[in-house]
Amino acid sequence: MNVEFESDYRARILFIRFPEKTEISTCAQILKLRSLWTEALRSWHSPYKALIECKNLYIAAPHSTEEQRKFNKAWEHFFAFLKGFHLQKMAGYLGDNTKVETYPFTTFATIEEACAYLGLRDFNKTVTKPGDFRSSIAFDNQFRQHTIEMSFASPQKIDSKKKINLLKSKLTNNLMQWHSKWNLLINCTHLEIEPDMFEDFENMIQFFKGFFLTSLIGYGPANKGAQYPFPIFRSRHKAAAQLTSIGNIAAEEANCNSRKKQP
Repeated sequence: MNVEFESDYRARILFIRFPEKTEISTCAQILKLRSLWTEALRSWHSPYKALIECKNLYIAAPHSTEEQRKFNKAWEHFFAFLKGFHLQKMAGYLGDNTKVETYPFTTFATIEEACAYLGLRDFNKTVTKPGDFRSSIAFDNQFRQHTIEMSFASPQKIDSKKKINLLKSKLTNNLMQWHSKWNLLINCTHLEIEPDMFEDFENMIQFFKGFFLTSLIGYGPANKGAQYPFPIFRSRHKAAAQLTSIGNIAAEEANCNSRKKQP
């Protein structure tokens, strides 16, 4: 089951998306969704609301009466479990899904209606649209190494102040989990930055230094001629080793694919 979760800690919203067609028709699949959802909640410590994009989600209930009863009961247990872990309210929206079916949670035709139901007045500012720049940004919080590793799910180019502000907003949101100094390690495989944006990017970094950012290092340039407003290394291992020199991350934990295997 392929499910994407994105947490907006400031707005206290958990976004759930199904990037490919997903059909839930058994109790085992409900348990799988519960397991994935629970894993996403490991970083939460407060009440939240859930917004589900349903354009790729289909519910196919069993045919027999007894299986249908078990299926419905599994959903009831699932929602009771979530409420026990601080879920306040949830809603789904169909988007491009025109199939008429019954979902086990409140569902609306449009994202505007779902957001209004959840009390999100300005959904254009709050909700991340699938496939956009902000939704492609991912963070791996390595608390023991005092490092946030940032990567991009698809090729992206920072070519406007708007994207700088989106990056700043999402990184600020992620920092709500931090209570210590930290380093930023950037996977640049899918990232390019226009030279005209270097000054704005550096201003953003100065802002984060006021929030205990210690150092910034990148690795894996998008192409041979790519330039970045921060130190860049060809491999993750070398970038991690650079952080090792200031005692923040262990090189043996770099997990770099470019490292040669020991005989």
